Amino acid sequence: MTANATQGTAAGNWRREADLPWVVQEIYGVERDGKAIIAGGMVVAGSRRVAIDRVAVFEPQTGIWREAAPLPSPRHHPVLAVMGKRLYAIGGARHGLAGEPDGEHWRQQSDVFIEEDGHWRRGAGLPMAQSEGVAIAHGERIHLITGRTPLSPASTRWDEQRDTDFHQVLDTGSQTWSFAAPAPAPRNSAGGGVIDGRFYIVGGRTMAGGNLARLDMYEPEGDRWHALRPLPVAAGGLAAAVLGKYLYAFGGERLEMTGPEGVIAKAWRYDPAGDRWDALPDMPNPRHGLAAVTLSDRILLIGGGTLPATGCTTNITEAFVPA
Repeated sequence: MTANATQGTAAGNWRREADLPWVVQEIYGVERDGKAIIAGGMVVAGSRRVAIDRVAVFEPQTGIWREAAPLPSPRHHPVLAVMGKRLYAIGGARHGLAGEPDGEHWRQQSDVFIEEDGHWRRGAGLPMAQSEGVAIAHGERIHLITGRTPLSPASTRWDEQRDTDFHQVLDTGSQTWSFAAPAPAPRNSAGGGVIDGRFYIVGGRTMAGGNLARLDMYEPEGDRWHALRPLPVAAGGLAAAVLGKYLYAFGGERLEMTGPEGVIAKAWRYDPAGDRWDALPDMPNPRHGLAAVTLSDRILLIGGGTLPATGCTTNITEAFVPA
């Protein structure tokens, strides 16, 4: 058996949930008080790709979405984390906003916005600009791991960023940032989650080398990383979530392809106890740049694109319900 071979299959069902009120991709999601939240993202307006400030909340009791107070500034790829009652929106980039000069379509931002009781305020900004990473809340800290960072303070284009192994840590009590052990490999557009106090970072890509299959685990008590069994199919732009004792990974894209085959339909479940990947039923609507949020007994898969890059942005919400 090869190092990245599938070990088996796991059962579960897909079901359609209420569509988002707008189409959006390049988003992250989080759960707070039993509700799913997304913030910001990217839409296509004519020939322009535009960052937005809209925030949506899914109410499982009613099965509908409602719009909440917008971000203080439009962002795509702002990572989200929840600490108690506070929602954090970290980093991200501006893109295609009115009045900005041509070419200023990937201006990374170091802002941290904090929402509580429907009101946003600014928190301690990132020491180093970092977007398209993975945010993990653990204890009183938020860890921001991997992603992309500007080549210089003047960088304004997508190709003026580089992949990074940054591991920045926000102490939410003191509102101070520090650095922890960097990830084993630079990458962007990975997924992740925390199980039993250990962090798992899966998939992603490098802009020079394409999609990655690697799975890395971080132990905060020792500030050290370990390589684990890779994802069976390399995927960048995927979504990941934790339900119970398992890590789930969904979708992604292959940027070297242009048609529907460039979007990955596969879904997987990882069991840390056996270092084992099991195949799930394929996604009914394969997508990338989507959000994954765990709600009780199911995982919501929200928005995203059904063609590579910014092709065919959607408002689809589906739920995967494990058997």
